[in-house]
Parts: sequence; C-alpha cells; structure tokens
Amino acid sequence: MPNPPHELLHGIFREDSGLFSRVLSLVDIPFPKTTVTTVGNVDATESRQVLARLIDTVLEAQTEDGPVLIAVEAQNKQDDRKLRNWAYYPAYLHERRNCPVVVIVVCRDVKTAEWARKPYSIGLRHRPTLVSTPIVVGPDNLPRITDSAQVVADPYFAVFCALAHAHDPEIGGILEPIAVALPELGNEGSSKFLLDYIDRGLEGTVAQETWRKVLSITPITGRYRSELAMESRAEGIAEGIAEGTTRSVLRLLNRRGINVSPAARARISACTDLTMAETWLDEALTVTSADELTGLAEN
Repeated sequence: MPNPPHELLHGIFREDSGLFSRVLSLVDIPFPKTTVTTVGNVDATESRQVLARLIDTVLEAQTEDGPVLIAVEAQNKQDDRKLRNWAYYPAYLHERRNCPVVVIVVCRDVKTAEWARKPYSIGLRHRPTLVSTPIVVGPDNLPRITDSAQVVADPYFAVFCALAHAHDPEIGGILEPIAVALPELGNEGSSKFLLDYIDRGLEGTVAQETWRKVLSITPITGRYRSELAMESRAEGIAEGIAEGTTRSVLRLLNRRGINVSPAARARISACTDLTMAETWLDEALTVTSADELTGLAEN
C-alpha cells in the first residue's frame, strides 16, 4: 500500500524535474544536456496482463542526444520481486518508446541500497541475455547537508537528501539547517510546501518527531507553523473524502457490471485528488469501460 514516506521519496523528482540530473552527477554518471523534462505515464501494464505494473515516477528528458526516459523507484526494504520489475521496466519502456531508459532507485538505508545494487541477470548463468543494474542512491552516497546556505542554494535537493537520511542517528543536524533556511527562500508557497513535504515524508519514523521538535525551537515565525498545520489538516480531510469517493466509483462500476482492469483499479484507488474523484464518480454513471473513465484507453 502506498504511503507518504514512499510516495514523497520519489515524488520529489516530479516536483523538481531537474533533480534527477543533479543526483546522477553526484554519483559521477554523466547525462546529456537537457532542454526540458516532463512527467511521463507510470503505467507499465500490458493489455493482456492480469497483474498491474505501475512505475513510481517516470520522467521524459529532451536532451541534445534525443529523448531519455527516467524511471524513479523508491525502495525501503528488500523485495526480490522488485529486482524483476527493475529489469522489466527499462525493457518495456525501451520497446514502447525506442529510446534510452535510466532506472534510479532511492533507498533510505544502506543494507537495502547494497542489495539493490547487485546485478540481476536473466538467462544462463555464464551467458545472461539481460543484466539489470539500476542506479542506486541512498544514505551511503548522498551527502548530509548541514549548511543552511546549501539548503537555500538547492532546497529540493536538500529536502531529498534529508528524506534519504531519515534513519541517520544524526538526523537532527540535517533537519536544523533546513528549518532555518526554508522560510528564508523568499517564496512563501515553496517554503510551506517543502516544510510540509518533509513532515509527511518522515511519517512513521523517529526523524519525524525530531523534525517537529526542531520546528518548535527554531526561530521561524509562528505563522508558518500554524498555516502549515491548518493546511495539513485540510489536505488530510480532502484526501479522506477522495478515498471514500473512489470507493464509490469502484462500487458503482461493479453494480453496472463494468469490468475494472487491474491497471484501472490501481489508478482509481491511488487518486487523492477530490476534484478528479468527484469527476470520475459523475462519469461512472455513463461510461462503457473503466479504462475510458481513467484515460487508460487513450494510452
């Protein structure tokens, strides 16, 4: 089941579409000069498959060498099924778009990162047909940013690194400069967004409590904290209503006898946008297929 720590660890690449290239340069992997990067379709389900396959985040970079697809996966524990997925995703995307594909895996602990880096091969032991080696970043190769000036220079990268270091015993020293720097960005919307992003991204960890303690003693204005809390509560209420609405969509489709494919069910269930969920509920009264409802029929 998707949760905020997992979703935000890869979702930040959608918020800052140039983040992936800065992360790659950090691990000494060159990437062609890019003119524009857009968010791509994460659905990697074949029409004949029973099992839905959804990539966490897909970006399409238009580079001087042509288009490149970047698949970003967040992985918080060892799961050998994911090794097969990371071999499948680039093969699927390359077949579909006929362009280079990069797979980036983001981990929050060193053991998982070391496991994810091991090559996964398909074929004979001494003559593999395909070898999958995703680019793995985690607490062992991402920096601990402890200087507020660095946070101001690249806030999205700083927040990303903080989330990746969530289990670091010295996480307080990473979070403190972020709490000091973010309100100084000069853009209240971005500041509040990133403050909330960290809080939700650290959900369920000891680091979240550390973050809230840091906020309570850091000389940022009470207005930021109160507005952040109000917006978080409002967003949580909206997401809860959206979840109930999507369940109604699925129930209505079922009552009308409309088959819901695994990919369509996954897309409907994952929706947290109340406006979209309400639109789907209205359209569920008349559509002839769930793929038509969710837009999968257009892909």
